[in-house]
Amino acid sequence: MMRRGIVAAVMVCLTAGPLAAQRSPADAAIDRAVAAFDAADIEGGAAMLQTLLASLSATDLGARARALTWIGAARWWTGEPDSARAAFRAAVEADPFVTADAVRLSPDVMDAYLTVRRAVPSLGIRFTADTTLRPDSAIWRVQVAVGRPGSVRLRLQGGGLDSTIATATVDSASNMAMTLTYADGTSLRAGDYRLSVEAMDGTNRIAARTMALNVERLHVDTTALVPLPTATDFKPETQRGGVSTPSMLRGVLLGAAAAVLPIAIAGSEVSSSTVQTGAAVVGVSIGIASIVGAFAGRPTVNIDANIEFNRNLRETAASRNRTIVATNDRAQRYAPLRLRAEVVP
Repeated sequence: MMRRGIVAAVMVCLTAGPLAAQRSPADAAIDRAVAAFDAADIEGGAAMLQTLLASLSATDLGARARALTWIGAARWWTGEPDSARAAFRAAVEADPFVTADAVRLSPDVMDAYLTVRRAVPSLGIRFTADTTLRPDSAIWRVQVAVGRPGSVRLRLQGGGLDSTIATATVDSASNMAMTLTYADGTSLRAGDYRLSVEAMDGTNRIAARTMALNVERLHVDTTALVPLPTATDFKPETQRGGVSTPSMLRGVLLGAAAAVLPIAIAGSEVSSSTVQTGAAVVGVSIGIASIVGAFAGRPTVNIDANIEFNRNLRETAASRNRTIVATNDRAQRYAPLRLRAEVVP
C-alpha cells in the first residue's frame, strides 16, 4: 500500500537568513498521521489530518497542502478516487510548492496525484520581502511553482517600463531572476513598480500573482575632489634676460658726449667751471638714463623647467579629479538598492 521509509520534506524558501531547523506543531501532527498510515490505520490517520485542517489558520498554506495531499492518498487507498482527486486538487490550489511524497506513496497514488496536479492552473510565488542588493553584481530571485506545467513570465511595470523581463518553462517549480540593470548599464531606478508573475498556456494567461515592489536607492559616500593649484603653488614661467653690452656702451658714450660737447663749443668765452659743471650734470644724467633704459629694455625669456613643472602640477590635479569623478559616478550609478515587495490582490 505504501513504500516504507522516512523522508523529510524540504521546501526551498527564499527568505532572509537561514531556513528554520525546528519543525512546527502542524508538521508533528502530519508525521503522526503518516505513522498511523504506516501502521495500516488509514481512517485514524485521516481523522488526525481532518482535525489538523480545522485548526490551521488561513495563512498556513504549506501545512494545509501537505495534510490535503495525505488525505487524498488515504481516500485513494479506501477506494474513493473522486474524493482523493478533490483533495489533491485542493492541495495544489493551496500551495503548489508542496508536492506528494514520491518515496512513500505507491505508484498508482502518485500517478493519480500528478494527473490532477497537471490539470490545476495554480501558481505560487516566494521571494525575499525586504533585501538590499548591489545592482551590478546581484539579481533578485522569485521562486515560482505551478500545478499545470507551462510557461511563466515576469512582467515589470512602472518607472516608464512595461515589459517582460524573464520567461521560463516550469514543470513544477523553478527559480526566476530579475536583473537590476538595464541594457545600457544603468541600474533600476528608484520608485514603485508592479511585478506580475503570469502562468501561460500558449498565449492565454491561466494564473497570475502580482507584487507591489518598492525600489529605494541607498546613499553612498563619495570622495571629494582635490583642490586645484593656486597662484602660490606655481613657479614663475618667465624672467628678464641680460643687459646688452652695446646698449650699455651707447649709454656711456652718450653721457660722455653730453659732458664734453658743451665745453668744446663754449671755448674760453664762458666760465670753464660753470660749463664743466653743467656739462658734467647733463652727461651723467644722460648716461644714467641710457643705462636704466638698457636694463628696462631687457627681453623677457621663458623658464622651460618652470613651465614644465607648472604643467605637471595642473595635469596631476586634473587627472586625480577625473579619476575621482569616474569613481564617484560608478558608486552612485550602482548604489545599493533596497527592494521591498508584497503580494497584492
